[in-house]
Amino acid sequence: MLLLNRFRGVMRRAACVCAAGAIMNTAAADPAAAAGGGASGVSVLVVEVRAGTAPAYSVVAQAGGAPCSRGPAAVTHTALTTAQFDAMASGRGVRRVVLFVPGFATGIPLALRAVYRIRAAFEPGDLLVDVDWGSRGKKSRYEQDARTARASAPAFAAFLADLHKALPRTEVDIFAHSMGARVAVRAMYVVPVDPNAGRLVERAVLAAPDMTLADYQRAIARDPVPVGHVTVYASRFDKALLVSTLIHLHRRLGRLLSWHRPLARTDVVDASVASRGLDGHGYAITDPGLLRDIAATLAGAPVPHAAWRRAKPTTVNWTYAGPAVRSSPVPCHR
Repeated sequence: MLLLNRFRGVMRRAACVCAAGAIMNTAAADPAAAAGGGASGVSVLVVEVRAGTAPAYSVVAQAGGAPCSRGPAAVTHTALTTAQFDAMASGRGVRRVVLFVPGFATGIPLALRAVYRIRAAFEPGDLLVDVDWGSRGKKSRYEQDARTARASAPAFAAFLADLHKALPRTEVDIFAHSMGARVAVRAMYVVPVDPNAGRLVERAVLAAPDMTLADYQRAIARDPVPVGHVTVYASRFDKALLVSTLIHLHRRLGRLLSWHRPLARTDVVDASVASRGLDGHGYAITDPGLLRDIAATLAGAPVPHAAWRRAKPTTVNWTYAGPAVRSSPVPCHR
């Protein structure tokens, strides 16, 4: 009965904060933020990127208004303007855009729950964008999600290019988890880059990336490269990526922990100490201490962070030594 009641509570919260098309206001939905702490002023936007004969993306929810209220129908943009993005950020100027690209089996409801967990690590004026790339949201659809991830990358690339045109002086960062790293990295590989127009993405974090090292190296070796610096967080306890390794017969980037040669513009962090959950895969979006470390990475904190150590003198990767603190559920307020 206790487990049943907990499940019902989770579903009620999911229905409240994660309904597709809902207007999100993170400060109003979080009592701590409303009291003057946490993520007050962090706006949330949902953007769909979809495969097709022509890459397309659309805004399906934006910040502002009461939490959990129903928003207007999806608004499709063929080009983005600074004014539109200012409006999406509840009337404030956008200080920084952080694009969260969720992983396998994560549709909009679960992705927005993740956004609600990670938003506390960011600052007022940040615009958090949940990039919905079309995951079926079911663990039985792994291969279909993998095909969708690859096919959706050009639409994400088009969004990145338009975003840079609309906000050329605004920092854009990417936080990609699991299979979402495939979408992000593939987009960085195919997106057109003007060497005279500045970087499209300042910093990227790939957490538990479900992809090969070769695919990553192909993207990061571009010239000019669209991203300034990448940090990869990996864990030896990631059971989901162990299964992915067996499926693909190739080791996944999110489980490669012993590096003896550096990668260009890349830091690798062993986050095995972070709280792991059942499958050891969601540590980057559930462990508050690691989330703060990721936020510091995206904010450009000097390397190494205070919580980073060298495991061995012969390795070039870092080991995250911070505390593993379990997160608490966010209350739902209608």
